[in-house]
Amino acid sequence: MKSKLTICFILICQSCLVFAQKASGIEEISQSLENYDTSFPFEKAYVHTDRKYYSAGEMVWFQAYLVDGKTLEPSGLSGSIMVDLYDSEHKLIAQRKVYSNGGFGNGDIKLPSDLKAGVYILKAYTNWMKNFDEGFMFEKKLLVMDDSWAPTEVNSSDIDVQFFPEGGHLVDNVKSRVAFKAIDVSGRGVSVSGQVTDESGNAITDFTTEHDGMGTFSFTPEMGKKYSAKIEGSSTSFPLQTVEDRGFVIEVDNSNMNLLKLKLRSNENTNKAQNYSLIIHSKRQLIYALELKLTESENLITLPKIHFPNGISHITLFDSESNVVLERLIFVDNPKGKITVSTDQETYEPRSKVTAKIDVKESNGMPVEGLFSVSVLDLGQTLDRAPNQTIYSDLFLTSDLKGYIDNPMYYFDPNSEKAKAHLDLVMMSHGWTRFSWDEILQGLPEPEYQVEKGLSISGRLMNTSGKKPQAEGEITMISQTDNMELFNTTHTDEEGVFSFNNLRYSNTDNVILRGTGRKGDKYVKIVLDSTTNTPALSSDFKSRFETQEIKPEEITSYTEKSNFRKSYVVTYGFDSLMFRDLGSVTVEGKKRGETVSRLASSTYGLSNYVINFNDINIKTYINPLDALENRIPGFRTNIAGNSGSEDNIGTFDGAGRMTNYITIRNPGGTTKEGQGGTGNDGMPRLLLDDKLITYDQIVSMAPSMIDRVEAYYQETRNVFNTADLGWVLAFYSKEEGAKNVITKRLKNGYDKPREFYAPKYDVKEPVHSQPDRRVVLFWKPMLLIEDGEITFDYWNSDMDTEVMIDVQGLSMSGEPFHLVKSYKIEKK
Repeated sequence: MKSKLTICFILICQSCLVFAQKASGIEEISQSLENYDTSFPFEKAYVHTDRKYYSAGEMVWFQAYLVDGKTLEPSGLSGSIMVDLYDSEHKLIAQRKVYSNGGFGNGDIKLPSDLKAGVYILKAYTNWMKNFDEGFMFEKKLLVMDDSWAPTEVNSSDIDVQFFPEGGHLVDNVKSRVAFKAIDVSGRGVSVSGQVTDESGNAITDFTTEHDGMGTFSFTPEMGKKYSAKIEGSSTSFPLQTVEDRGFVIEVDNSNMNLLKLKLRSNENTNKAQNYSLIIHSKRQLIYALELKLTESENLITLPKIHFPNGISHITLFDSESNVVLERLIFVDNPKGKITVSTDQETYEPRSKVTAKIDVKESNGMPVEGLFSVSVLDLGQTLDRAPNQTIYSDLFLTSDLKGYIDNPMYYFDPNSEKAKAHLDLVMMSHGWTRFSWDEILQGLPEPEYQVEKGLSISGRLMNTSGKKPQAEGEITMISQTDNMELFNTTHTDEEGVFSFNNLRYSNTDNVILRGTGRKGDKYVKIVLDSTTNTPALSSDFKSRFETQEIKPEEITSYTEKSNFRKSYVVTYGFDSLMFRDLGSVTVEGKKRGETVSRLASSTYGLSNYVINFNDINIKTYINPLDALENRIPGFRTNIAGNSGSEDNIGTFDGAGRMTNYITIRNPGGTTKEGQGGTGNDGMPRLLLDDKLITYDQIVSMAPSMIDRVEAYYQETRNVFNTADLGWVLAFYSKEEGAKNVITKRLKNGYDKPREFYAPKYDVKEPVHSQPDRRVVLFWKPMLLIEDGEITFDYWNSDMDTEVMIDVQGLSMSGEPFHLVKSYKIEKK
């Protein structure tokens, strides 16, 4: 007899539906899930690379996305993303620490010129993610090729077959559907046919693969019998699970667009008198919580899909003691937006300008706000095609499955009639182990790894002998670069320990640390804690290093084109392998473009005034500017600006200077047109150890940290390549030497991204006479779309070829997007 339960639902508690008179079991399970999510929020990382195929010595450009695992919105939990590259021996080849700016960051990896050809795996994770199974971390295969490398040769007879009863169990005398997957040693699915037999060799049913080594068959098992499968062409026998004397099996029908149908079957030995709890959640968001009476041998439950989010949902049936009875994964494809990519032409001439447009809308037509990354490739020089792994397939599918999924974008192909049915095979043949219900119902452990919001600088303040800690001491940190975050002050605890936390600095940043005791005592010593590189992860990879996806002739063709392109780079130095470092500060002096040094006080010419702070009673001053009053004629600070107007407070002039905080009388008391009689009408240029700083930075420093100030007045073109600059105030910090002052080149900081180089042919330059054979025509990370659309330009190369634009991104509301667009370059 069958029992049909159509759940006509009432929406309560954020889509949590309760169908029951008594719900104590549901309440316990739901509360445990909520507690787990609160204590162990989870993140997902994704990395979009400019391509998949490389040669040694080339640059891997990438953008990292970090999202909240529950909502897929950009994550603000962690501030650091690690991006590692491993070889086939599981050796760490390269590691980048990327700053996550609200869930987004970018970087690059320069592949060593002597890197061996083969398969490499890129992994991305945060420190917090290490509390969870590494199998859920982001992975991507990158292939480095040359003509010495050949694809993996696989023995076709070396096959493994695994079986997955729907719901997890074979139950006596209950019809069960069983999924299977056959793979070779490279992890790729293989087509097989075979037969299930019992221990006596009696044929039970035949089976054959439907897609990528996967398929299903159904049969009714009997208690006491042992079942196994034999593959045609192989003598190996693969056992099925042991038959259980009681329990439930499930059959899911996910084919209807609006309704999900579940059949729960059991036998006579199963206890049907107790209450059962059916919990359905997606990424820990509770969708349905149902208290059920499963009194019949087959019970049909029909659920509306309106509350299911896009992605994988997890179905679990519990008994009255909160023991897991069965589990099943399903996928609901319910995209909430649309992206289009267009170009102003479909065919271009070589070196012509391309104007491309990205248009992103929500399902209701509203414009999307988000961050995107764009790669433009010459398909004639690479084996790359439309990527089979994207931010869409990763965030919705592979990031929630521990096993390897080959070509995940196939399952979202709107042109394939069987893609959805094949996706359900993936759901049946891949287990869910992000967490164990048994573990979270019994209590939560303490996390081993903490959330890393940023970087830290820590140590201890000791007496000069290093034996006695200095409690309540003060540590002042100032940057020798232009990093605002490295101007700070903190105090030591009772053990002399201090730390500056949640910092953002790079490996090129230098700082000066100055320590004083409780009463300003300088006879102290700073001892910094050592910093170490982030250790490599374990050897747990879900991706396989073996590959069969490339033909030998493709490797030969790719290598020839790569070598030819590299010969042009050697000859002309012109390719998208070129790059520019971001963030360096240079000024122009006698040698154009030379970085300012602090070797001589005459860097900016003859100074008008030099104030030696060693000759001043600095204890009477709050900051270094106060000490300049009455020592530089006409010097005064004016918080409200020259005119006294409050609307001038803290304004920038676009050149890194705060305006109208300081005025100084011009030499000789002269007055220039447009300036007040007390001095120039702009803020003097402020420098600390020859690095540009702001007013806020200099007033945050203690006068005791300054050695001297040199004041210059420039009326003509000067080292900054600007006319009529006026005053320059160059502050120089005390040199390292005293034990309470140390200079530190910071290590293990964030890796600064380089700037992708691409030529522009709108204005002719001598360099344009060189051949242009770029494989990466354009790479643009961190592309902000605010009103649903954006336009960008770039220039084509010399090649007659087909070009692919690969756009990936994430909306601020947590919707991933991906699309490719192709066009041609043809000579007329």
